[in-house]
Amino acid sequence: MIVLHALFGAGQGLAIGEEGAGNVLEVLHFVATAGVIFYWASLDARARPQALSAMQSVGIVLLGYFAMPFYLASARPPDTWPRWLSKGLAALACIITAFFVAFSLAARYLG
Repeated sequence: MIVLHALFGAGQGLAIGEEGAGNVLEVLHFVATAGVIFYWASLDARARPQALSAMQSVGIVLLGYFAMPFYLASARPPDTWPRWLSKGLAALACIITAFFVAFSLAARYLG
């Protein structure tokens, strides 16, 4: 996810001022992120004796990052919440940072 967001951040930085390219990159970024999150949730569900329900699948694809805490809360025992919540927030911070660092570097030096 970090590499994916860094690549799309760099792409967005290069596409500044080009409305069509920026829009295409935003759609591709949404689709790629939804696909990676859905793949992760599917692997996580298979590792447990449960499967993703149809509503969970739709929610994960449509809501992306916003669906992840709800999925994790329903899939994990309550006594493990502090551990996965702290890891998830740290990962989200790294993902967002990678996007914006790549965006600013590409816009400044390549764009």
